[in-house]
Amino acid sequence: MLSLHRLKHSRVARNAAASYFAFFSIATSGILSIPVALAYLDKQQIGLWTVVNSIVSYLSWMDMGISNATSRKMADAISAKDQPEIDKWWTATRFVLLCQGIIVAILGLVAIPLFIGLFGIGGAIRGEAVELIAGAVLLTAFTMPLRSVPGLLTAQERFHWIPLSQGFVPWLQLVVFFLMLREGWGTRAYLVSMAAVQAATWIYYTALIRTSEQVPRWNRGGLEKSRFRSLFGFSLNISFLAIVEALLNSLPAMLLSRYAGLAAVPVYTFTAKASALVTTLVRRTYHAFYPQMLRLHVDGKKEMFRRKHDIIGRLMLAIGLAASSAVLLLNRTFVELLAGADFYAGGMVTAWMALGIIITPLSGLFESLVQFSGNMGRSSLVALTKLAAGVLAGWGAYLAFGLSGIAAVFALLPLIYATYGYFRGAQRCGYKPGELSTRVVRMATMVGSLFLFVGWIASRSRVSPFRWVVFDRPLSLPDSTTIAAVTALVLLALWIGRAAFRDLKSA
Repeated sequence: MLSLHRLKHSRVARNAAASYFAFFSIATSGILSIPVALAYLDKQQIGLWTVVNSIVSYLSWMDMGISNATSRKMADAISAKDQPEIDKWWTATRFVLLCQGIIVAILGLVAIPLFIGLFGIGGAIRGEAVELIAGAVLLTAFTMPLRSVPGLLTAQERFHWIPLSQGFVPWLQLVVFFLMLREGWGTRAYLVSMAAVQAATWIYYTALIRTSEQVPRWNRGGLEKSRFRSLFGFSLNISFLAIVEALLNSLPAMLLSRYAGLAAVPVYTFTAKASALVTTLVRRTYHAFYPQMLRLHVDGKKEMFRRKHDIIGRLMLAIGLAASSAVLLLNRTFVELLAGADFYAGGMVTAWMALGIIITPLSGLFESLVQFSGNMGRSSLVALTKLAAGVLAGWGAYLAFGLSGIAAVFALLPLIYATYGYFRGAQRCGYKPGELSTRVVRMATMVGSLFLFVGWIASRSRVSPFRWVVFDRPLSLPDSTTIAAVTALVLLALWIGRAAFRDLKSA
């Protein structure tokens, strides 16, 4: 039992280490890409670059959730070491993804005028936008069959190989992007760098499949109507949620490009850069536990699942609070260092974005309960409600409060689906509604309210009269009031994290 206990913790530690490595690689390369882009592109071109990234995120989720459903559908067969069943599910998912790649290519190319209209792209940059979108469509379609590999590795508890690749490919993309920009390719350098990443990923995933302990193979028996019905019955809900999430992630850029012009997009996105990166880091904390939590549910270890769910929630709350405090303190300096004062959207915008670092990962903790259950229930209806709320509230908040209104709406939106997961997701996993991690919910409510109050104080405080000058660029520093308030938040985070880590060691 002791060796098994150590093995489980070593797997989590390995997943966490790989995830953090990926985060720091993605964060560092993403940060460096900003001055690289600024050196060769103007504001409008950077706005176009952001828009094309949003379109790629739409296309990535046109697999209808098959990639995410793969891990859940293969988990039982892999746990039972049933090779024929593994092969059948592998065949079914790969076949579907191949067909979807063809559909993505056709629909994506036909929908180019729609994308152009949605983002309000016109003028001299329109032709360049068409080329970029068409290239992104074809590259995404070509690699669609690879999207089942992460699910396979998650079910095999070999998840760490995925973030390891995520840690290396951003550097490849950045190097290629820089070299092409230097050669005068403009925004088209993005396509070349994207192609280089896709080729490297194809080689890497192929090697991982062939070195699996239970190597999945083609089995025509997997091409069954009943299997496809089961697969799509689960995946379509996941797909709808993912498409809604992609739409919501790009909605601020859509609103700004339409009502304020492409030049306003990087002001918002650069201010959001730090909080988005840190949110990814906190979410990776939970992703490191995901394969183990899935196995605990599949094996029916309810009490262990319940306890670990609570511990992970408190651990993420602590990490999220500490990370959001750092963003609240230093985001203005960060934006000024990378891009200049003209790209900073304001203190209250930062406060709301930083609050999202706490809310989004914790919401994911409860959202995953629905996927663990294998029955998505009314997830599509909840996601549609979330989308409608995002569109209406985002539009109204922007008109009334500007960028801070948009930031507030999109910081709070994850709570809609999280509420469904907290009650219905827990029930579908075999627990009473609201039974899982109630303590985490109470703590998060108090911590979030306190953080928003501190953020309001920080937004009204003046910057320090002292200035740093780095690379001939003056940088604003936080004042003593902000530093003191943020220090108190960090101490609170350390107290919560210490208790959660102690419980984790004994779990």
